[in-house]
Amino acid sequence: MVLIKEKFHMKFVTILMLVGLVLFAAALPAAQANGSNASAVAQVSSLNGAVVADGLVTVGTAVKEGQVLVMVKTFAGNAPAARASIDGTVIEVLVVPGSEITAGQVVVKIKP
Repeated sequence: MVLIKEKFHMKFVTILMLVGLVLFAAALPAAQANGSNASAVAQVSSLNGAVVADGLVTVGTAVKEGQVLVMVKTFAGNAPAARASIDGTVIEVLVVPGSEITAGQVVVKIKP
């Protein structure tokens, strides 16, 4: 009787280990995909307004700290809404011309 319980226990442990391994293997690609942008630095708008096409940075652009990333139309005319806080390459632009943005909104992501 004890031998049967031990065999059942071994099978149960083996199945649990296999299930854990499968779950780990399934989660690994998602974790790696999330990690690809982990080093990206979010750039936020300092102004409210409508994004204008002139001055809007594009994905793949190499930027220097202080460079204008997004311009908005304000009451006083077009003004820089976001500038690069670091040197790097633009990996994502989260706004399009004509979209309304607010101060504090993430508008661009840069990879150092």
